Amino acid sequence: MKTARQELDIINTYEETGSLRAAAALCGTTHKTVKRVLAPAGGWAAGGAPCAGPGVWLTISHI
Repeated sequence: MKTARQELDIINTYEETGSLRAAAALCGTTHKTVKRVLAPAGGWAAGGAPCAGPGVWLTISHI
């Protein structure tokens, strides 16, 4: 079980890297733990696919 601080570090690292395995390596845990921590944080979609990561947002200037 991870502490709140460790979970926050995992979430922030995932947001920066956009990769479960990269976040796991940087936080010293497994990719499965990263996925488990992200599920309640809303960083992982219910279907098992990652939500839009950093830099994926589209800007609509003209409709």
